[in-house]
Amino acid sequence: MFFKFQTTESPLEGMNIFTGVLPIIILLYTVPIYCWYWSVAKGINSKLPEEARMKFTRFRFFFFFPLIYIILLTLTISISTSLFGTTPTFPGPQSPDTFLPLLFLGIGVFFLIHLFAVFCTFYVIYFIAKSIKSAELQRKVTSSDYIGEFFLIWFFPIGVWFIQPMINEIVSREVDQQLSQ
Repeated sequence: MFFKFQTTESPLEGMNIFTGVLPIIILLYTVPIYCWYWSVAKGINSKLPEEARMKFTRFRFFFFFPLIYIILLTLTISISTSLFGTTPTFPGPQSPDTFLPLLFLGIGVFFLIHLFAVFCTFYVIYFIAKSIKSAELQRKVTSSDYIGEFFLIWFFPIGVWFIQPMINEIVSREVDQQLSQ
């Protein structure tokens, strides 16, 4: 026979490699983006006119919540796969009467925390987009003014090529004004 139709391996056998590498990939992608978010928000907020400044304390909370959530989620994935393998076994009674309600409660709590982390991420993107446009126009802006920047930041790998030159122009304009005085 040229092909082996039966296998003794579990179909989830290769998942340990995937779930071991996945948290690293997530962190390597997320942490630099959040570092960029922080540096832009912190740098641009100081260049805003007084009437256009936003509350940075609120931004801090909405910034750190999803970042901590992502770090804890990736740690949980890597630790649980190293402890349990691909098919976790749970100690204690396995009756559906006790296990299923706890499972659904856990999934519900996880889902709510995940939705809040997504909301926080959208707030961070909103804050940065509004700050960039306010610094560029040097006035208080409306949502129609900065909606393009919002979507460019949301689709980061493409949008950064358009947003970063705008940020560089704002910073260089500020430096030129300081040098001319």
